[in-house]
Amino acid sequence: MKFEVLCLDTDGTVECKSERTFYNALMANDSLLGDAAVNKETGELEENARGISIRIVQFSTDKILTGDRYSVAYTMSVNCESIEVLDEFRICLVDYIKKIGFSNVRILVDDVSMKYAEKLYPILYKLENKVRTFVVNFFLKNLGPKWVDFALPSNVLEKIKNRQGNDKIFVASKKIKSDVGLIDFDDLGKILYNEDSVFSLRKADNVTVLIKKITEADNLETLKAEVLQGNFNKYFKDCFVQKDFQTKWTDLYYFRNKIAHNGSLSKIEVDECEKTCDDIGKIIDGAYETLDTFKLSASDQETLMQAVNEHAGESRDMGKMPHDKEGYVAITEEDLFHELREAKNKLPYVGLRYFVMSWLGSKGYDYDASFTLINYLTDKGIISMNPIDENGHSTTVIDLL
Repeated sequence: MKFEVLCLDTDGTVECKSERTFYNALMANDSLLGDAAVNKETGELEENARGISIRIVQFSTDKILTGDRYSVAYTMSVNCESIEVLDEFRICLVDYIKKIGFSNVRILVDDVSMKYAEKLYPILYKLENKVRTFVVNFFLKNLGPKWVDFALPSNVLEKIKNRQGNDKIFVASKKIKSDVGLIDFDDLGKILYNEDSVFSLRKADNVTVLIKKITEADNLETLKAEVLQGNFNKYFKDCFVQKDFQTKWTDLYYFRNKIAHNGSLSKIEVDECEKTCDDIGKIIDGAYETLDTFKLSASDQETLMQAVNEHAGESRDMGKMPHDKEGYVAITEEDLFHELREAKNKLPYVGLRYFVMSWLGSKGYDYDASFTLINYLTDKGIISMNPIDENGHSTTVIDLL
């Protein structure tokens, strides 16, 4: 294994003006090298006890065009078969090189860090994919296909938009839908511990809504949980915030950046990174344990509806159905009931998709807002949804209860 550095003296303070005197300076430090000597055949400094060999090559600085020409400049290559020995030795070596006056030291080759990075990368890749998969599973199943509009801040949405051409295999060719895969590592973690979603930013502070909840409440504790927190915030608080996910993710971000940008790694950091990955993996596993039983509270649903209504008419992405007019609005409960009764009187049955996209869409009502309100009223037991088979195709029929 190899560790190579460039040693430059920009201040003229180094007394080692030749390879021989540089070797002597290294041998003079008993804490750095033990019984070491220069091999006359190879010209390398060798310490047999630990299997360390060092080659120093001086090079001329008279061709440098800009800035002061260095008084002395060397490349130093260290070879050692033991990664444990070289791991510790390279740190002590650089410290000593700086101590004897070299003001500009640069690492050229670091096989120790390379080996450690090769070990950690698959672990980090697997864990990061596990977190991204959890984010998709949670938000897609609970908020729907447009969850990114309500769970991510605008700056992250802009990044996703600008990176659609990054993946030429699947994303750029539009073979798959990608959003989570285009989110930066630090932004990915913030989805799970930060308060940037609509559920956190719009807590129940509307006086009218609050009075209505108090009036209808049967249980004080349930009311407090609903108004002050909601199931969404409670889930993430219990699964992530209280388990110190943010600190662990920040630590992992440090290691990930090192690996991505050829940073130096030590055995101590490898152990820390592996432990952090294990801790985060267990947090994700714990979150999965309650994922299937999680359900947005009425307060969460109302907050989501408010956000959807504010986005009404901004974008249309509903397949091949025509919906390209400007000025589409969110439908109210009263108007929805009226339109559903009218549709029932004129149609043999009311299919959900036809009702939203053709019946309501033709009257200027936003698709997303209509679907969200119908789903909310279904959960409250006001509207029913029942599948039927029509000419071999499954259709969802809706009705007022």
